[in-house]
Amino acid sequence: YLDFETVSTCLPLYDGLGPYTQIPTQYSLHACREATGSLEHREYLADGTADCRREFAELLLSDLETQGNILVYSSFEQSVLTRLQDWFDDIADPLERVKERLVDLQAIIKKYVWHPQFRGSTSIKRTLPVLVPEMGYFDLQIANGEHASAAFYNLACGLIQPSEVASTREALLLYCERDTLAMVKLHEALVNVAIRHRS
Repeated sequence: YLDFETVSTCLPLYDGLGPYTQIPTQYSLHACREATGSLEHREYLADGTADCRREFAELLLSDLETQGNILVYSSFEQSVLTRLQDWFDDIADPLERVKERLVDLQAIIKKYVWHPQFRGSTSIKRTLPVLVPEMGYFDLQIANGEHASAAFYNLACGLIQPSEVASTREALLLYCERDTLAMVKLHEALVNVAIRHRS
């Protein structure tokens, strides 16, 4: 279960980048070990002081290992991986193998699940409270991607008070982690729905 966060600015944060270049800055990864059923969490958040794209890609490849499906929510992660391939030819092949493992959970919901409380949207913020009512984002300081992007920008530009840097980084990590944990719980809910319908 994989989720990325990015930042895109009119004035580039780092040398050599054009306006509005979408830079991946953060990921969360929940891995379910089939043999034990245990859930492991790995994460990355750039410090913002320098261009983090290469570090992001290399650590991601290491954390994802080489086997197993990777659940994402929408095609966003695939598009980010494609841009990483464009930037770094020498790791384009392993990044391509990651793309081949992606499974879009939102596409599955769009095709097979309908609920009036979705109100015509299958965004994770809309489907989660319907399918997993005990879980949400209401308790988080940063609770959506736009706020996460703005918070990282402020960190990278030194616009956050030194006393608030640690708490802002923690809020960013908690938000991204919630996205992947939400996918875990949505996947479980969909499996339970399928079992009920089958019986």
